Amino acid sequence: MLRWIVLAWVLNVTTAHAQSVSTTMGARWLALGQMGSLGSDTWAAQNNPAGMTGVRDFSSVFTYEVATLPGANRLATAFVAPVRYGAWGMSLFRLGDELYNEQMLSASFANKLGIAALGGRLNYVQYSAEGVGRSRHLTIDFGGRAELSEHVAIAALITNLTRTEKSDALDERLPTRLVTGVAFTLSERTTLMGEVEKDIDYKPVWRSGFEYNYAQKVFFRAGYQLPLRTASMGLGFAKNRLGIDYGFQWQRLLGSVHQGTLRYQWRKK
Repeated sequence: MLRWIVLAWVLNVTTAHAQSVSTTMGARWLALGQMGSLGSDTWAAQNNPAGMTGVRDFSSVFTYEVATLPGANRLATAFVAPVRYGAWGMSLFRLGDELYNEQMLSASFANKLGIAALGGRLNYVQYSAEGVGRSRHLTIDFGGRAELSEHVAIAALITNLTRTEKSDALDERLPTRLVTGVAFTLSERTTLMGEVEKDIDYKPVWRSGFEYNYAQKVFFRAGYQLPLRTASMGLGFAKNRLGIDYGFQWQRLLGSVHQGTLRYQWRKK
């Protein structure tokens, strides 16, 4: 019981995403400071649905994260299918163990109009705590992404548009947050990213990330986050249809986090 109380307290004071903990997934994005708005890869189905329009092939990803804090491990999987009028996506997220866990099943759709892409996501969220029971909720997220030039891209995301209540008795709502980000492609090998997130009930969170690639096959990444003073780094490898990413994050409050991702393209045009 003591471990559940400690975990619940830590998750509460570090609230960042549509549930009580961060649902931004992917070892690449963990290494880049845990950004969630700028991606145009398969993880967009879990992070910012507008980015799914950048996926050109049927693709799937799976990631698992191990944390120092007991009971705080996370896992997620996502699938994106490009179609004639946009892209469909599905994703599944889970945190915790049999004592306490959070789960989210999401369905997304995105379409691109000119330089801008818009996407929406419907989430089915479940909380489960031993001795307390379960609660289930529906939330809606909406995101956008635009490529202003070959070198500059911007993105925005709003979660829980419906302001869904988590507890009627306590008038407690699932977090609603606004996220904006910008990415600068300095060269074919180097990209700089920045992101700011504002939860309605918390102070802004600032993130920055750097990515360097060698021949689009080997990737080096690093990131930083304020005010939590969270540092992160990672590596990535890509060959043909298969990709592997590793991300490491260190936070003074939660300790170290390791995340590994496997991605695969189901069809190559």
